[in-house]
Amino acid sequence: MAQSGFHGIIGVYGSRALAGSGAASAREKGDLKFGFVLGNIVPDVDLLPLVLLYLYDSRLAMSMHRTFTHSLLMAAAVYLVFAARRRPGLALGLAAGMVLHDLVDVAVWFSGVDLLWPLGLLGLPSTVNLWANLHIPGVVGSLLGAADYLAYGIYFVVLGRAALRQETCLSFLPRLRLYTGLQWVLTAIFVVLALMLSHSLFNVVHYALFTLVMLPLAIYITVKMRPVIEAI
Repeated sequence: MAQSGFHGIIGVYGSRALAGSGAASAREKGDLKFGFVLGNIVPDVDLLPLVLLYLYDSRLAMSMHRTFTHSLLMAAAVYLVFAARRRPGLALGLAAGMVLHDLVDVAVWFSGVDLLWPLGLLGLPSTVNLWANLHIPGVVGSLLGAADYLAYGIYFVVLGRAALRQETCLSFLPRLRLYTGLQWVLTAIFVVLALMLSHSLFNVVHYALFTLVMLPLAIYITVKMRPVIEAI
């Protein structure tokens, strides 16, 4: 359950509070807000290189999810890279968004997060798992997967309403409404599939669509709606 749409929603509503706490210029505040929203989404891109591995060995692939892109050390590296490029607002926003993504995953997504990767490869404790002793029934896991599309739909609605209030990116709104409607259709389809298919078969269909289509689409929309996010 990647739920990157849910992370995007958190990023949008948290960006205003984060920007209000400090950036000196309008540009830095805009960078901070956009970076924070994008930083809340991008850790799940680790699923992209794992798609083919998932078809071969799903358990191995999922054990590698929430590792390198979810590491606090990676967030620190991202901060240093963008700070070195003299984009302090973007650096702080991306790093803070990535850290918040990690903490939300630890708290609510029923699996471990390798917060200090790659220290675990050296035999040092690096993974936090609050749910190690909890068994989630397969159908519940599948329904949570179906909720990924619902979360994306809500995220797109939030961006669309903000665009209307600001009268910004209006030319993109018809396409955004199309993408939003697609999420409602996919939510309904995948709820049905969750109830009909085995959890393993559901995951093959779900992760292929989610990773190869929906996640890149969400990142594209976030970048496309950057002026809206910066003005929130």
